[in-house]
Order: sequence, then structure tokens, then C-alpha cells
Amino acid sequence: TTEIINNLKMDLANLENKFVLNEMAEESRADEGIRDLIVELKEKPEMGCKLQGDIFNTICRGGRKGKLYIRSSSSGGGKSRNMIGDACNIAYPVRYEVSLGRWVSTGSCEKVLYIMTEQDPEEIKTMILAYLTGYNEEIFLYGTYGEKEMDRINIAIDIMEKFGDNMLFAKISDPCSSIVKNLFRRYNLQYGVENFFY
Repeated sequence: TTEIINNLKMDLANLENKFVLNEMAEESRADEGIRDLIVELKEKPEMGCKLQGDIFNTICRGGRKGKLYIRSSSSGGGKSRNMIGDACNIAYPVRYEVSLGRWVSTGSCEKVLYIMTEQDPEEIKTMILAYLTGYNEEIFLYGTYGEKEMDRINIAIDIMEKFGDNMLFAKISDPCSSIVKNLFRRYNLQYGVENFFY
């Protein structure tokens, strides 16, 4: 009796696989294409755009295309600032490095779509200025910058304008998965964006 039931279960599983699961599951073996993979990785290692933080970059090998990175922390824990910093690192090819006292290359210059829900674009823009200039964001928020800061600020503004197509914004006040998917698809097809921050 057990053998008959197991045979029926196997037949049912095969039918289900043929007509239902076939489009949803890809089945393979670990050794399939392994020789090609090892050659590909030697020629083109699996590395993405440099993100902020050497330790984070080492762990995840940069912002790799097709990968999802999720940051979690408490409210006010700096998730947005970290995301903006990473987005800037990808979008803008230079930034001012305070510890070196000069403008340095980030090694990246790609298009980014930053999708916001609660923030306004102006809030993000001051974070971008802080990232590019190395100044504390407070000088922008409180308007305490003066003539001595303006040279660096103007260079940062020039960078933002020159690479304006690299940092794109979308604001969704009431997000749902269909709107987000549509934005991703449209910005990828229409503008060639491959880096999304949400």
C-alpha cells in the first residue's frame, strides 16, 4: 500500500512539475558549466561599484548588478544618509576628501535612481552637498557657510550639474509594489539606470 501511494505521489509531482512548476523553478546540477564559470571569473571578477566603507565593500564585493542590499537600523539610525552616500559614490566620479585635503576620484560614474517616500528632494540635496564637499550638513541646513567654504561648494555644485543625469529622483508618497516595479522598469529602459536606491 505504501509503495502504491508513493508511486501516485511521484506521478502527481511529475505532472505538477510539467504543467505548473516548470516555469517557476530552474533545476540544474552544481557541476554544470563550472569550467566556463572559473574562466569567466578569472577574466572578469564578480565586483561591483565601490560603496562606502572598506569593510562593507570587502564583505559584499561592492554594489553588484542584480543584487539586493538591505540595511536595517533603528529610526534615525542613518539609513538614508548611508544610502545617499552610496548613491553619490556611484553617481559622481569625484568628491572632496577632507583627510587628504583634495578632490579624489571615486572610481565610478553611473546613473542612479533614488526613490524617496518621506523625504523631500531638498533634504537629499543637502546630504549630497555634504557628501561631495566633506562639510557637515549642518552648515547647509543652518546657512552658516561663508566665503571660505564657497569655493568647494561651487565645485560640488558644478559636479552635480555636470553629472546631473547620473542622480535621478522619484518621490512616492504612497508606495506599492506595482508603482516601484514600474519605476524600476521605466528608468532602466528609458534612461539606462541600473542602480536603484529605495
